[in-house]
Amino acid sequence: MKSIQLRNNITLKFKNGSTLKALPNKADGYEILRIHDVKNVSILGKVKIAGERNEHLGKTGEWGMGISIKGSENVRIENPTITDCWGDGLYIGKTEKKKFSKNITIENAVLQNNRRQGISVISAINLKIINPIITNTNGTRPASGIDLEPNHPSEYMQNIKIVNPSTNSNEGYGLLFAIVQLNESKNPVDIEVINTKKIEDDIGIFIPNRIKGKIKIGNEYVLRNL
Repeated sequence: MKSIQLRNNITLKFKNGSTLKALPNKADGYEILRIHDVKNVSILGKVKIAGERNEHLGKTGEWGMGISIKGSENVRIENPTITDCWGDGLYIGKTEKKKFSKNITIENAVLQNNRRQGISVISAINLKIINPIITNTNGTRPASGIDLEPNHPSEYMQNIKIVNPSTNSNEGYGLLFAIVQLNESKNPVDIEVINTKKIEDDIGIFIPNRIKGKIKIGNEYVLRNL
């Protein structure tokens, strides 16, 4: 399936109520909106981005993404509803050219009925996720609302703020910290979750003892390994 590939210095503004729908396909992975190795990109407007999990023609893979942000800087996404993806609603990570995405803001995103994750955060510096609503993630593990899970010690979890998240009816955790790959990494961790009152699913914490930095989860937990 072909993606809509955004280039540098692009603002994509949808008319409120628009729908962007993926066609049925058998690909293990796809990106409906692909933001890779670019700078200064905005996606605005109350658009519904709909995957094709219920019409998917294959049985393998778990990487069909609604919006994929990799190796990019200065990205702002406001007010999307992302549903029914074969993989994740939103994915934020690296490319071969750049080992992180930087200066990313996701505001008022609604993520529903995605198969693997609502939001995956793999490698990011200066990331804000504000007022996300994530429900009914189900189908293949981890099936969590927001999963912070680097894949390699060279990746980053720096200055990440998750503000006022709302999660319910997710098959996995509402919020998952799977930071095992940064064990003994040179890159310190800095993550803060502000207001956990609307997280109705569990919070999963899988963090080894040799992580450098700080993780603060509401007023309940402060995890330090400096």
